[in-house]
Amino acid sequence: PIVRGNYIAWYDNSSGSTNIVLYDIAAGDVKDVINCDAKTTIPYGSTGFKPALSEKYVAWVEEDDGRVYYYDIEAEDPVGPVSTSMATQAWPSLYGSIIVWEDYRHGGVNPDIYMADLDNPSAEETQITSDTGEQVSPVISGSIIAWEDKRVPARSIFMYDLSVREELSVVESADNYDEHLYPAVSGNTIVWQRGSGTNSNIYIFAYEPGAPVEPVAMSIGVDPSTPTIAVNDTVTFEATVRNQFGDQMTGVEIAWTSDNETVGTVDDTGLFTAHAEGTADVTATAGGVSGSATVTESSLLLPGARRRSPQRQAAYPGVRQSPSTQKSRSDRF
Repeated sequence: PIVRGNYIAWYDNSSGSTNIVLYDIAAGDVKDVINCDAKTTIPYGSTGFKPALSEKYVAWVEEDDGRVYYYDIEAEDPVGPVSTSMATQAWPSLYGSIIVWEDYRHGGVNPDIYMADLDNPSAEETQITSDTGEQVSPVISGSIIAWEDKRVPARSIFMYDLSVREELSVVESADNYDEHLYPAVSGNTIVWQRGSGTNSNIYIFAYEPGAPVEPVAMSIGVDPSTPTIAVNDTVTFEATVRNQFGDQMTGVEIAWTSDNETVGTVDDTGLFTAHAEGTADVTATAGGVSGSATVTESSLLLPGARRRSPQRQAAYPGVRQSPSTQKSRSDRF
């Protein structure tokens, strides 16, 4: 279900087709059952999405032709498609009379975000994005439109401010496995899910028009990543913190921990001291983001001798560092 102001809408397939039920909260009763056959999943995939709703309109994707249609709540009347384009459409979102959706008129691998004003159906619709990467899952609130964007793989979050006609990057993926999904907007606040696994997290961004975007720690790399040292020897770890734009941050306070203090301990500066044979994971944490390294203590090495392997990629919350986590368009969530 979806709720906006005095109305709730949801899918209902009890008739054999997927109708949309519109419920009036103040009246305490169903206002209408919209006779349609709504498509509830994304094109070329199985991810589901809700009907779109505002105080004025309901919108959905029709199963028959894959286009967005809308219903006028005051008139209690299905109006028709939102666009004259016959291309596949998906994921509508409404704010008042303004509707946005993902549109495939430029090809199945290049969906873009489009917008229209349902109060002025004769007006020309507006193309919000034009980048050759995928822009999908749009949401709108007030003057803010947000969406998932693959111009920076895996999936980043971008936004567009209608009041100043400006596109901004909210957060960019740190690497090909770093997914930012399910944006939602209320006023100037954008939230989304980072990662698609069991350890995914929720992030928030407060947009201040005209104000510089505050950098936020999004990833930490630890070097060396897998050193081998002798018992009673030491190794100093260094943490590299990067923000949502991929830039290195300085002056960030790092908390260091060792998961096996019998094998070795680490102090506040990242200096690790080996106490016994075995392995220990050393973790650097800042602002809720962590990166780690694995150190091995071996009696086969003399103190001062050290084996060192190349730096590895940082670990990110909720993201597994393996190709199996990379999503295709057909199963992006």
